[in-house]
Order: sequence, then C-alpha cells, then structure tokens
Amino acid sequence: MSSSNWYSNPDAVLEQFRITSAGRGVTPVIAGYDDLVEVKRGGQGVVYSATQRSTRRRVAIKLLLDGAFASEQNRRRFEREIDVVGALRNPHIVGIYDSGVSS
Repeated sequence: MSSSNWYSNPDAVLEQFRITSAGRGVTPVIAGYDDLVEVKRGGQGVVYSATQRSTRRRVAIKLLLDGAFASEQNRRRFEREIDVVGALRNPHIVGIYDSGVSS
C-alpha cells in the first residue's frame, strides 16, 4: 500500500492516530484534573499522574490508548478491568474512585 492512501486502511488510520494525537508527547486535557504527566504506556492504555482539582489529591488516570477509536471489545475489556479492580479491597492495590467517558 502506498503512503498516499494510508487513510483507506482502518488499521493504518488507527496506527496514525496512536502516533499523533494519542501518541507520545500529547497530553490530554481532562476536566477537573491538572498537571497530567504520563507514567506508563502499555498495549491497551496510558496511565497519567494528575491532581484532582476538587480534592487536591494526586491520582492516577488510565485512558484507553485508542480513545474514541477503540473497538467495542477493547472497551468491554477496559470496563471489565474497572469492575474487577473496583471490587478489590487491599492496601497494596490501587482503589478506583471514578470512571467515565471523556469527550
């Protein structure tokens, strides 16, 4: 496939999205949170350290790597992770205070 028509291939479009707007060096803006700093990037998501404005508490925020372009399967897996981790009660496992969809 030539580089002039990369946009006709959905996988190539998603890869381009990962490289640019969801890629390295682009910090998202999330309402209610300041000072976002990327901590870790994996195959499914990106974890940021941030300050929650309302509580001034340092928090971790995990976002789906593909954002709005994530497949339904990836969204379900991410939501399942939220459910499972949210049900755990252990001082060595991070707690979940909130979850939602950001536009």
